[in-house]
Amino acid sequence: MKLPKLLLALLATAASAFAGVAEDNAKLPDYSTFQNLLKSKKEVTWVITGDSITHGAKHTNGSRSYPEHFNERVRWEMGRKNDVFINTGVSGEITDGLLKAFDFRVARFKPDFVSINLGMNDCGKLTPDKYRANLIELVKRVRALGAVPVLQVPNTVKAGDGRGPKLPPFCAVVREVAAQEKVLLVDHRADWEKASGSESAPTKWLNDAIHPNGVGQAEMAKTMFRDLGLFDPKSPTCRLGDK
Repeated sequence: MKLPKLLLALLATAASAFAGVAEDNAKLPDYSTFQNLLKSKKEVTWVITGDSITHGAKHTNGSRSYPEHFNERVRWEMGRKNDVFINTGVSGEITDGLLKAFDFRVARFKPDFVSINLGMNDCGKLTPDKYRANLIELVKRVRALGAVPVLQVPNTVKAGDGRGPKLPPFCAVVREVAAQEKVLLVDHRADWEKASGSESAPTKWLNDAIHPNGVGQAEMAKTMFRDLGLFDPKSPTCRLGDK
């Protein structure tokens, strides 16, 4: 009987180690709005968009993607079964592409919440300044819909991958835009760096050089839960991959 209590205590301690982003988010006006969505008696529409990592294509090898784990956490564990989750992540996408397809992939769903995880492909095609301008415009458009925007910092990549040196400035831009625009942030890179002890991704979380496998996707979901204040050590989705 003592083991479960000890395990829960260890999990709670691990969660507190990642509390920095969560604490910053909790100070933002959007955090209250987000929490009110979770308490609302009305159905909520959640749109999660990004590139192949959000799409969850191929590299999960049949496991759930982080948007699917987020769906499970909110619609089942938190009892919001009538909410709707829509994943419009597209393999190979960059911020330019999402801006062009914004009406089709975001606006037409009349969302209450929009999560954007882009940058893994942008870092090889855009300048940091262009990427920054695109993120700011995306935040502006999401707010114009009356939705809560969330920006996600991309995960780290395997050592030796060509994107490794290019990605950090783009991750820094996401953090800067989130701070400037007072947007909720989910920082995958920070958590992955803590897990590996370096700027290189934990190999066991990847299916190739950049794409998270099922384990990596579960870790991304847990980062979302921690950073957005949804983490509960008693929750099955918050214990994904724990032993």
